[in-house]
Amino acid sequence: RHTHVFAVLTSHLLGLAGLTIGLGQIGLTGAGEQGLVSVGAALYGLLLLWLGRREDAPSTRYTGLGIVGLVACKVVLVDVWSLSSGARVSVFLSLGLLLLGGSYLYSRHEEEA
Repeated sequence: RHTHVFAVLTSHLLGLAGLTIGLGQIGLTGAGEQGLVSVGAALYGLLLLWLGRREDAPSTRYTGLGIVGLVACKVVLVDVWSLSSGARVSVFLSLGLLLLGGSYLYSRHEEEA
C-alpha cells in the first residue's frame, strides 16, 4: 500500500515538474512566467482532485489538494509582490475562485461517500 501511494505521489510530482518546465519554455519572463506556472499547477491540482474523486483514489485526491495548497501559498508569498495593485486584486479574486472550486469538488465527494 505504501509503495503504491509513493508511486502515485512521485508520478504526479514528476508530471507537475514537467508541466512547470514546459510552461517555462513559452518565453514569458518575470511575473508573467511565474503566473503562468501558478495557473498551470493549480489546474493540474484541480484535475487530480477531480480524478481522485471520480476514481475514488484518495492518494490522487490528496495530492491534488496538496498541489492546490502549495500554489495558494506560492501566489500569496511570491507571485503578487511584483504586480500592480489592480493585478493583485485580480490574482486574489482568481485564487479565491480556485479555492472555492476545489472545496466544492472535495465536499461533493464527501457527500457522495
